[in-house]
Amino acid sequence: MLNKIKNFIQEIKDKRAYKKGIKKLDEGYYKEAEEILSELKDSQLVDREMLFFNLGGALIGQDKLPEGEKYLHQAIEIESEHDFIWATLAEVNLLQRKWDEAEKAINKAIDLEPEKDFYELKKEVICGSDELKENYLKHFELLKEAIEEQKNENWEKSIELLKESSELYNKSGVQKILSEKNSLGQKMKALYKNEEYVENGFAIDGSEEEKLKAVLNLSLNAYLNSGSIVALHCITATHALIVLKTFQKDFNKNIDILTTCIITHLIAAEIGDYETSDLKIDELNWDDLNYKIEEEKDVHAVKLDYTAQVLNNLYPDDRYIVSAAKRLERL
Repeated sequence: MLNKIKNFIQEIKDKRAYKKGIKKLDEGYYKEAEEILSELKDSQLVDREMLFFNLGGALIGQDKLPEGEKYLHQAIEIESEHDFIWATLAEVNLLQRKWDEAEKAINKAIDLEPEKDFYELKKEVICGSDELKENYLKHFELLKEAIEEQKNENWEKSIELLKESSELYNKSGVQKILSEKNSLGQKMKALYKNEEYVENGFAIDGSEEEKLKAVLNLSLNAYLNSGSIVALHCITATHALIVLKTFQKDFNKNIDILTTCIITHLIAAEIGDYETSDLKIDELNWDDLNYKIEEEKDVHAVKLDYTAQVLNNLYPDDRYIVSAAKRLERL
């Protein structure tokens, strides 16, 4: 009886630690996740194939690809019928330029789940031309560089790298998805159904304020360069998230979710231009805009004017008043 109680208590401890490790992994704290999950390697009280799979993911997130691959193989030894483990193994082999191993792994994933079209897209990269493979690999390198620039608050450089990374990513899969769909909704649905795209969803490192500034920087430039209603809603959606902060249990996580959602909208809308444009602010002031708003019937112009003023008070930036004027006066 005493042993059963001890095992029960240990099981609770191990499962609690496992859950904590997974949370760290989901948040991108790969080193911390590795340290927590490594302590559970000998535990028989957690789902061992998923433990090894996630431990592999924590190592892969740190660019420890051979070590991560080892744990993926251990997961497969326990349970070989999980398609996502085979697909992840294919990805790791691809990143190590182990093309034959990558092809075998992705074929196994396809055998297990033939209806997942994105596995076929991954196979096209693995079995494709040298140029396609290099574009795909370069995408990951640029994405890592962009994240490092974000950590150093080099936002302009980060945006440049993200843009270049997205262009390469388009060449290796996303562009095919977009070209096969007509409406924005269809394109977004196809992207969200693509497991590879979701796994590589964009999250920005830093404090809550740094994350918000980064996603607003992207949305503002997209709107100023295109006038797109999609980009406009990306700005107002970020404002809404900030306003409702006190009602949210995990505001930081919700910023990450919104960031991926916004970038997905912008990719699907195929705006493509995120560089800061020249601003014409000499004759602009909020009093004049507010006077014009009183007679305005365009609800989007009214909404953006209010949002832009609130956000400008939080994060002073001339782009806010220019954005409001652009919708109101069709600049």
